Amino acid sequence: MQRAMGLSSLVGRGRVVAAVAVAALLAGGALLAGWERAEGAVITNTTIPFEFKGGPPAECLEEVVSVSGALHVVSTATEDGAGGRHVNLVFNLKDVSGVGQTTGTRYRGSGVTRLNKNIRPPYPSTFTASNKFQLIGQGSGKDFALNATIHFAADANGNLTARVLKVDSSCR
Repeated sequence: MQRAMGLSSLVGRGRVVAAVAVAALLAGGALLAGWERAEGAVITNTTIPFEFKGGPPAECLEEVVSVSGALHVVSTATEDGAGGRHVNLVFNLKDVSGVGQTTGTRYRGSGVTRLNKNIRPPYPSTFTASNKFQLIGQGSGKDFALNATIHFAADANGNLTARVLKVDSSCR
């Protein structure tokens, strides 16, 4: 089964995706806040443990899955010779596992989120985020996959010139 869903369904069903987005915004904000002090590229490499113990069930798993593990984050911020600023963040799931709260089914998690922000203050600007997330059921457990892409672009006057939101999920 595969279908596209809106942002409200994504947040309702994909709390991990929402948490990654919040972490991305915080990490991106921290990078930009330190920009004036930086000479050359600003690079960070960190691992953040996480744990989710509830929320609505993933669409096809038919139960709430408690998930824990770590989020490995690598971020870079650079400035080009023309005054443009470029921020790239990559989030990889590390040692992620979960347990179904009804059946006790064990799951393994994998995924990567990439965020790119390009801006030449005050404009033009682009922002692109892509996310691939999987919960893989062990034994007879079902698998859940979520793919999301978000893209915004603004011209030199700050007018939105492109907007893409695509979210697909599948179950096997």
